[in-house]
Amino acid sequence: MQTENAASDAPVHPMSEYEKFLFDLKGFLVIPGVLTDEETRTVREHIRLESVFVSSRSAESNENPWRPHVGGANLDPSLSYRYHNGRIYGGMTRIVWELNEVKKGQGGTYLVPGSHKANLASHQDGTWPQEADDPDSGVWETYGCPPGSLIMFSEGVRHSGSPWTNPDNPRRAILIAYNHVTVRFHEPKPCMNPQVIGGMSAAHQQFFQDVWILSNARRNK
Repeated sequence: MQTENAASDAPVHPMSEYEKFLFDLKGFLVIPGVLTDEETRTVREHIRLESVFVSSRSAESNENPWRPHVGGANLDPSLSYRYHNGRIYGGMTRIVWELNEVKKGQGGTYLVPGSHKANLASHQDGTWPQEADDPDSGVWETYGCPPGSLIMFSEGVRHSGSPWTNPDNPRRAILIAYNHVTVRFHEPKPCMNPQVIGGMSAAHQQFFQDVWILSNARRNK
């Protein structure tokens, strides 16, 4: 079991000023090759946790996952994005771990750069232009990356899955939502039992507290 001190002593790699610029400008960032080959193989064999979704698709699948959603400046604090006094505030940040190679244009997540701050289009108000959701409209951007890469984006960015057409390997991806402390969109999965949580460091256990802050304060006394 990892101790709390060990967790706090782990190396931290903050975003560079250029990476912050790109993330604020586009609403997403691709960081290739974060996991080693061994780490990637281990994760492929064992997937779980609350608010985690697994994307598993192949070129043989007939499913069309193209379902654009979100986009436009959002006042809902659970999804809103803003930059203030040198800091980025995101109500929800989505992390995608690509466990197999992604070839650009053959099945990765698609995103509309800058749509998390769009002023003339709003998903929640129903004013997002229908023609902009055409995959060939020219407003969509995607990526290619090696196994073990990380894609980070604000949930406010207009995004969508896409058909997997890469014949060399299937898509194996883990999508994790990091919500604001007051928000929960899904009930915990059955695997998140006290034994699993108890095996984590105290710092990591805080990610699985309930959303009611007062309840957390009472529990921690």
